[in-house]
Amino acid sequence: REGVVTMLQSKAMPFMEAPPALDGTLPGDNGFDPLGLTNYFDIKWMQEAEIKHGRICMLATLGFLVPELVALPWAYFRKGILAVDAHDCFVK
Repeated sequence: REGVVTMLQSKAMPFMEAPPALDGTLPGDNGFDPLGLTNYFDIKWMQEAEIKHGRICMLATLGFLVPELVALPWAYFRKGILAVDAHDCFVK
């Protein structure tokens, strides 16, 4: 057939075409970009942003869990009050 152009299919979503920026050179690159963000942003910049946000989430989780396990000796930091209880107090 003349004039028929077939696009490279995405491994992650076989019914969609693979984005041109996702060529399989990065680790975990399976061509998953349903919103087409790689057409507007640099893929290396988005990779660094994802790593940064993941690290911030890990620190936030640590900041949530440590006060549950460790209590400071001053009277201001009462022992036995959990973050979930504080959340329930503010929601009511």
